Amino acid sequence: SVIALAALCLMLAGSGAMVAQVMAQDAASTAESPIVGVWVAPSEGEESGSITSFSADGTLVDHEADGTFALGAWEATGPTSAIATFVFFANDAEFTGSITIRASLAYDEATDSISASYDATGVLPDGVVVWESDELSTTNLTRLPVQGPELSAGLTGGSSMVRIPPTHPATTTAH
Repeated sequence: SVIALAALCLMLAGSGAMVAQVMAQDAASTAESPIVGVWVAPSEGEESGSITSFSADGTLVDHEADGTFALGAWEATGPTSAIATFVFFANDAEFTGSITIRASLAYDEATDSISASYDATGVLPDGVVVWESDELSTTNLTRLPVQGPELSAGLTGGSSMVRIPPTHPATTTAH
């Protein structure tokens, strides 16, 4: 019976190490995913467009053109695929509660874009689900390009910034 207990403890310890190893592999694949970055979703129909940031640590921030934003988490499910869940809070005349988005993401290396399929669920503050998507919606996101100031000079007419010295009313003296 002591031998059986020792064997059971070794099995449990081994399975814990295996779970930790799998979790470490998942974290590594998320950190190395081509989905890491900042992405722009265009305005389409009733959708006003958004900018979404997928961080290497598995967090995401989505900022909508109408000023609302959501926070969430994502993880790689393969070399070019991922899933994400994020939540918006709403408090207006139309709806007060939270909206949860669940998305499936597929990265396309040829176009450096993401195809996203997602559904949404609206929940009242007391936890009652008041609506759910009837079908999946889709959108395409493009990577936000990195540009230096020399690339935008043509857009602004080549203007430069001027330093305006601060005023210090406390140091002025009246005569």
